[in-house]
Amino acid sequence: MREIKFRGQSIKRHWVTGSLSILKKKLDAADKGCYISSFAGVPFAYQVRPETVGQFTGLHDKNGVEIYEGDFVEFVNTSYKRVVGYIEFDDGEYKITNGDGNTSLRRAIRTDGYLEIVGNIYENPELPGERVEDD
Repeated sequence: MREIKFRGQSIKRHWVTGSLSILKKKLDAADKGCYISSFAGVPFAYQVRPETVGQFTGLHDKNGVEIYEGDFVEFVNTSYKRVVGYIEFDDGEYKITNGDGNTSLRRAIRTDGYLEIVGNIYENPELPGERVEDD
């Protein structure tokens, strides 16, 4: 069973992962907004920028790094070109969106043999669809 967790960038711009809570109104000392609390038992949650929240896909890249919505991954497409695309949830599945159209994330891993995270859409907006030099 896939672990359900989220990643988001805190107000102070560091990345946190864990359970997501959305407060629609002020609750005690917590202002309304998005919060991610760690699974390590920390007795508080980090307020995160809502536009940076992405869910864990349940998959890891070739280096063992967790893949989240909004990550840029480098992979080899069906024309054997190295390309960069970003991870998004669309039509009930995670997909890689790039200049060649959508590719199923699971199909890409199965057929290409690897993905490598090279950034994310929040810190590296210049990456979508970028062609990487062939080896």
